[in-house]
Amino acid sequence: MDDKNLSLNNFFIYEKLNRNSLKRSDSTWIKNSLCGNEAFIIPVYKQKFPISKEDSGEVAFFRPELFSSILALQDNFIYLGEVEGENYFCVKMNEEDIKKNLLAAYGEFMELRGIAPLLSRKDAALLAYARAMIIWHDNNRYCGVCGSSTVSGEAGHKLICSNKQCGTEHFPRTDPAIIVLVSIGDKCLLARQAKWVPRQYATIAGFVEPGESLEQAVAREVHEETGVELDKIRYLSSQPWPFPSAIMLGFRATAKSMNITLHDNELEDARWFTRKEIISGLKENSLKLPFSVSISFRLVESWFNEGSEGNLSDIISSIAK
Repeated sequence: MDDKNLSLNNFFIYEKLNRNSLKRSDSTWIKNSLCGNEAFIIPVYKQKFPISKEDSGEVAFFRPELFSSILALQDNFIYLGEVEGENYFCVKMNEEDIKKNLLAAYGEFMELRGIAPLLSRKDAALLAYARAMIIWHDNNRYCGVCGSSTVSGEAGHKLICSNKQCGTEHFPRTDPAIIVLVSIGDKCLLARQAKWVPRQYATIAGFVEPGESLEQAVAREVHEETGVELDKIRYLSSQPWPFPSAIMLGFRATAKSMNITLHDNELEDARWFTRKEIISGLKENSLKLPFSVSISFRLVESWFNEGSEGNLSDIISSIAK
């Protein structure tokens, strides 16, 4: 399987989402799409999304007519893209908007991180995209060059400084972060931060710094956090991670030795696990693995399934029964 298809297997990605990036600057097309029969609106309230009261785990998408009071304010809406002929927009709502449009009657607004495992791949990708865009808008209400307010352009994908003497154009940013499954022999390296839920361990991750390559970031983060030096580093796949706006770049690496020294106080613990130790830890509830929809889990699963102990997801399902 090539790298493109490996990334498509990661959550928060949906292959059929067409972003229609060349049409964003066509205000007439955007307006017609926003008011069209194939349009759906995703309201976002405090970075939360409405989950239908009628169908557990179903996102409550809304028709444009429900938002008639604010449809005229076209710049409030952010165009996400098209899925099988349907156009999706998101819009930030406040408490007054929620009451005015009676949205609470349709569903409960919930955090994406908590509901993600219940969502379809399409819905998860749309909500992750919407969350990242809303956060970018919230964080860039003022121009970083002159401090003037910004106005939306290109269906929400550009923010323009309102000061005509400045006029700086700002575009959405994604923070690159590496995440790596380190192994040596029949063991993999997992670590935990004190703020995580008890007994949860995950792969090593960290942001890429200016002026360094991805491979350098992998080696630096692993050594800074655990003292482990790496031998071989290999890219696997990537995943958008909207908490708040990162792109996780997944790697596999082999270690030169098993010596662990916690350097930067970021980690509470780091240790080597065999596949049998992972199984026993899961059964005894002394070990929790990463968020099931995260690339961290997929990296652990990919390594685990190369052994003879079976498929990790199947083992977890059997333990949960």
